[in-house]
Amino acid sequence: MSALARQHLTELRRTLHAPETIAQARHPAVPAELSRLTTVLARYHDRLTTGFGVPHPDEHGVRDAARRSALLLSDAQLTLGAPSATEMPATELAGRLRSVSVALGCGLDLLASHFPTAPDQPTSDSAAVINATDTARSLMYDLAEYTATCAHLSQQAASPSAEAAGPLLQAAVISRVFGQHSRELASAIPFRTTPERIPPRPGEGFAELLNGIHASVQRLKNPQAPVCVATWRYLATAAAVTSDINHKLILSLARRLEELHEDTPGAIFNETAMAANRTRWKWRLVVKHWNRLPGYFGPPDSPISTDASDLIVRLGRLVYSDPDWRPSPRSTYLIRPLDELARTSAQATEVAAASLKAFDACNTIAHHRRAASRDAAVIIAIEKENLNHPRYPDVPKWHNRAIQLFNRYEVAESEGHNAANLLRNAIQSIEANQKTATPHPMAEQQTAAPLDAFPTSLAKHLATQQLHDTPSRQPPSGNISRPDRSGPSR
Repeated sequence: MSALARQHLTELRRTLHAPETIAQARHPAVPAELSRLTTVLARYHDRLTTGFGVPHPDEHGVRDAARRSALLLSDAQLTLGAPSATEMPATELAGRLRSVSVALGCGLDLLASHFPTAPDQPTSDSAAVINATDTARSLMYDLAEYTATCAHLSQQAASPSAEAAGPLLQAAVISRVFGQHSRELASAIPFRTTPERIPPRPGEGFAELLNGIHASVQRLKNPQAPVCVATWRYLATAAAVTSDINHKLILSLARRLEELHEDTPGAIFNETAMAANRTRWKWRLVVKHWNRLPGYFGPPDSPISTDASDLIVRLGRLVYSDPDWRPSPRSTYLIRPLDELARTSAQATEVAAASLKAFDACNTIAHHRRAASRDAAVIIAIEKENLNHPRYPDVPKWHNRAIQLFNRYEVAESEGHNAANLLRNAIQSIEANQKTATPHPMAEQQTAAPLDAFPTSLAKHLATQQLHDTPSRQPPSGNISRPDRSGPSR
């Protein structure tokens, strides 16, 4: 949409000084369209000021500059009057201004779609990129041209609309001074879409596993929350099993980095593995709580449950030696040879990015803890009513179960945040080590196998993971196996 708006602005600026344009600027329809465009520009600056409603960096006065520009644009809009309510613009100039306004407004709505509209909705992977200071500078620099064009046209308009030129020029200058010419930052942000499911198939290669993990995680982050108690129970068990496999994956990466003589990243990965171990045990507590509640234990027939199973299958095939691995008691749980898991440090980075996505998926499940606890409370109330009978004097106390479940979800999400942040630092340490360290003679002997690119760039994963909110006695039947019952590593 930014490219379309830029195209309309270029066409408008090409005839900006033509006599016909100057004559049409005095038509009453033009100030009304200028008011519409000014309103859109003010909305942009308001969003930049508030960071789209989520915590954001406040550096170098960019947010304050956006606030000042937004106030000036609002003053100019009041001077220009109400936006046009006509369906068809009255003049060619008014039509061009309408096209710019619509394209810019759609672009802002697309950026805003990456941010939650309700407390229980997660942000998208691109949210932190949109909210970054560099992106705010890029947008302000870009918007300055639109504001300056509005100022020029308002100067040609009849009074009192011409008085809006002053505030518009001031807003354009502020945006240009605090902006930065890097238009690609905003135009490269993708649409927020939910990919189609990619069913696991036998013999998937390394790149196919990574693509499938990416698709499953994106589908799990769909804002639609599940509504079935069996689904909540299944997703909790799936998160516990995923955390268990993720722990093995990070341990394997830590040992592989030691073999590649990446000492600093290896130490950070060992610390991350300890955090991942704590996370999986917290998820086991969540599942244990669900298993104490009455209700249906079978696998629910819902798309989100299928996505959770797909994630487990592909993450397991990434870790275990069986290329067709599926969770079952008879499946092999031998770890894949480390040199196959990651032949080089660069491949270790790609695998770690997949692990980071798995943490994000588990935290997304925990983020819906309010709805899960509410549904559990309904089941608890029904069971309490059914058991409240003189023949059953020792009725369990159910009244605190929902609160306990909510708290356990919250703890699991907190531990998941911690593990994901440590993993992010570990990935960054690999990149830093590759830039500064001299390769070890033994590491130079490792030959890199061809590797397709990960679905999204690593820099995006490291910049956009705003991570939100244990395994069970009885896992869901079907694709998910019983979690490991061994005690925590000492």
